[in-house]
Amino acid sequence: MHVRRATEADRSVVIETVVAAFERDPAFRYFFPEDHRYVAQATAFVGYLFDKRIEHQTVWVADDGSATALWSPPDHMLTDDHKKRASELASDMQEQVGVESAARLDAYDAAVDQGLPDQPFWYLGILAAHPMRASRGSGHAVMNAGLDHVRANAGTAILETTNPKNPAYYQRRGWEIVGAVDADTPSTVWILRAK
Repeated sequence: MHVRRATEADRSVVIETVVAAFERDPAFRYFFPEDHRYVAQATAFVGYLFDKRIEHQTVWVADDGSATALWSPPDHMLTDDHKKRASELASDMQEQVGVESAARLDAYDAAVDQGLPDQPFWYLGILAAHPMRASRGSGHAVMNAGLDHVRANAGTAILETTNPKNPAYYQRRGWEIVGAVDADTPSTVWILRAK
């Protein structure tokens, strides 16, 4: 399988993959609980996540679009222009998902921020494999492409998950649990760091 950095041309396939993969994810269903609105709201949210990362070239995708990893660089690497653009994108996304979902996203982010490390880190915000198209190991492959980049830059890698199945998945792949947060979600939020 070939893994590469995503381009703007990959936006729709990345969104489709993440929206499908996270349909039953505890955090996504906390943000967007109404079945009839899930696809539209999740599409707006994932589009925002993609748009704020693509300019940093920190989105990796399998060539067939079956898996993707969306990373964020450490805060100190973001310019004022990047931060302004991200803020504008966030405002647009919040308008699209609606007041209630935007409030849940803000509350979740505030809770998770308390559990994140003080030192600079690369953040694996999304790792997704399309449930209908994923090949064995595609998620691992796109995750490793990002990890290779982080390690080449002597960085620390962090992720968080609310899916109770995920900590064991990540631990088998060299991550360790470094904390947990009881956010207002259906599940604990586990914070993991790559070893």
